[in-house]
Amino acid sequence: MNAVEIKPLAQMLEDLLYDASDDGLEVCLAEAVCDDGADWDSVRAEYQYRYNRAVNVVCELRGEPNFVGLRHESGFPPWLVADQATCWSDAAGVVYLALRDGALSICMVGGGHPHPAKREAITLLPPSE
Repeated sequence: MNAVEIKPLAQMLEDLLYDASDDGLEVCLAEAVCDDGADWDSVRAEYQYRYNRAVNVVCELRGEPNFVGLRHESGFPPWLVADQATCWSDAAGVVYLALRDGALSICMVGGGHPHPAKREAITLLPPSE
């Protein structure tokens, strides 16, 4: 029987950061799809609760986040597709938890996004004579 390794959420986000390409790496942590007759307000409230709980768990290991807020607020990562996010940044990049609230579904995602590599131009000039 194969054993499944269970890691703390903060460690999983860190692993995503180090495994990510330049575009980052993200996983869906929970998702609900709107069904006819569902109490969508209750579903949204439950997902907000789960999101807040996950943020608190990550804060215990990573400390206070560098950004907490909604899309269109100053500091919201421009590459992140979400309505709400909490981000922790270090030298390697950004790990985050986010909520996406659509018309037919809501999901909580977590991921890692490396800082862009600073490419410096190297000019090869012929030797001066």
